[in-house]
Amino acid sequence: MKPYVKLAESTMPDGTIYSLHKHDGKIYLKYNGFELMSTALTYSEQMLADYGCQALKEGKGSRPSHPKVLIGGLGLGFTLKRTLELVGSPATVDVAELMPPLIDWNRTHLVEHNGPLLEDPRTHIMQGDLYNIISDANPASYDSLLLDIDNTPDDLITSGNSRLYSPGFLDKLRNVLTEKGCLSYWLGIKRVGSFGDFIYVIYSIIVVVGVFFITNTIKVSVFVLVGIKGELIRSIGGAITIGIGI
Repeated sequence: MKPYVKLAESTMPDGTIYSLHKHDGKIYLKYNGFELMSTALTYSEQMLADYGCQALKEGKGSRPSHPKVLIGGLGLGFTLKRTLELVGSPATVDVAELMPPLIDWNRTHLVEHNGPLLEDPRTHIMQGDLYNIISDANPASYDSLLLDIDNTPDDLITSGNSRLYSPGFLDKLRNVLTEKGCLSYWLGIKRVGSFGDFIYVIYSIIVVVGVFFITNTIKVSVFVLVGIKGELIRSIGGAITIGIGI
């Protein structure tokens, strides 16, 4: 069996330990010893960009002359890579990342997988807390928000992230989106049924300001990506409309 080789490690102020490992040509990011993400299965991270940037694709009539996207969470860079492929130029892609070492690791250990994404002139790295970055943003700043921060609102990477799922924060997100802007969340759950596999879920929320103000409802499209041992099996799509009570 090929060993896991630790490439780097960093401890956050709250004591959370992040570490980067290499195994059989793939990179794995762990926190407190548990696998958080890897280069072995990146379909859902790319799909987050595919869905959230539909209207911003180069050549589409709906594309603004200079689209602006904010990605919440750099991760291993696969959402950023796909976003840059989709939006073309000119464009601006801001990336909010709380953890400075992860930014450095994307510039070093991950370049062999994604290339120099952070050196792309369209990329702007914003080191800091997503809540503060959104709070400080001007109204109607972004055409798309792609948020990949926690596993679920009940399974947080850091305890302070609970405020990212509050009605008040949703109101802030609405405020920084353009009129036809799109808000997309990546969330995941682990299936404990008979298959013993993992189900990755993207909750992609299409935000239309008029709908927000008049009915307080959002259209939510749910995609379930089922994978066993890192291999994608199938995807299932659906849509519902919910009230958010703000």
